[in-house]
Amino acid sequence: MLLKSPDLLEGLIEIAQYRKWFDTSIAAIKLSQCLTQAIWNTTESFLQLPFLNEEDIKKIKAALPQGKPKTLASFLTLSDEEKRKFVSHLSSEDQEEFVKASNLFPRLKIESKLYVEEEDEEEEGANNNNENNNNNNQVKGDQIFEQDLVTLKLTLTRENLPIPDKLKHLKDPNKSITTSPVYAPHFPGTIYENWWVVVTDKPKNGKTENPVIHAFEKINDQHRVVKHELKFYAPQHQGKYEIEVQIYSECYLGMDEVFSIPFEVHPATELPEYTPHPEDVELDNEPTVFEQLMAANQDDSSDDEDDDEADDDDDHDHAGHNHPHPHPPKKNNNNKSNSSNSNSKQTKAGKKAVRVVEEVEEEDDE
Repeated sequence: MLLKSPDLLEGLIEIAQYRKWFDTSIAAIKLSQCLTQAIWNTTESFLQLPFLNEEDIKKIKAALPQGKPKTLASFLTLSDEEKRKFVSHLSSEDQEEFVKASNLFPRLKIESKLYVEEEDEEEEGANNNNENNNNNNQVKGDQIFEQDLVTLKLTLTRENLPIPDKLKHLKDPNKSITTSPVYAPHFPGTIYENWWVVVTDKPKNGKTENPVIHAFEKINDQHRVVKHELKFYAPQHQGKYEIEVQIYSECYLGMDEVFSIPFEVHPATELPEYTPHPEDVELDNEPTVFEQLMAANQDDSSDDEDDDEADDDDDHDHAGHNHPHPHPPKKNNNNKSNSSNSNSKQTKAGKKAVRVVEEVEEEDDE
């Protein structure tokens, strides 16, 4: 059952975020961390490392540099030699295992960029219009206007994964470096790092109840450098705003990151006038596909009516010549008459079949 817990919790998280249950979503992520590391969420995050006890943790926190938070993430930034000093009472083999385990924990460097992507057509229209405008009126990608589709680009670098010398000659060695499985000695299976990214409005006065969720996505890329984009719509009114980006580890406690990004929304009235391409304007004057189909159906209907009237006239003329004959008709005449009627019916059916085939071909061509 424990092996199935990651999939079950992921389903719970997806349902909760679909229903906009923010607190439930975060609680499910925290539960995933606890199940992976076999500790409670109230337990000291340092206990995820091997061989440490409460006394060792107190020494580590006291020895951490001033100005740095007394957290596991701060401890992981120390060098291997500095880490060994805190477990000097252990054997050399245990010290080596302690250092190797600490290097498996992620150390993320996070870079963010907020901008608006410009479509090719919009850029072409803007360029045509800007021929008569000053450069100051050009829209830049980092300018956000009312109800724009905003892109948040995150770049996550796992600094705990060094670049080997044999890969440094490559153009992009990060593509050849992937992370190791999660350090979870008490979990019965092998799992890999996953991260959840949540984008909300920054809480006012420190209150986080029912925040507006702009994006809620999972990152499962295992490479050294991960680039991920999230999209959301800008507010409807101009002004200065601030979003909060929360990045949660699915497997480790104490690795979560939270930071804010301020941005300004400009009024839509400041956007330059859009000039469409001349070919696009001409397309507006052409009939639509639906209008072309309706016109074709009307032409076919009128042709059918003309053909039916012509057939009726032919039948009427033929009936007028069937006056009494002075001599009794021969059997051959009856056969000819029947043959004539049969040929007339076949000709009429053949015309209709040809029209049906032509209509099908026209629809296929369209």
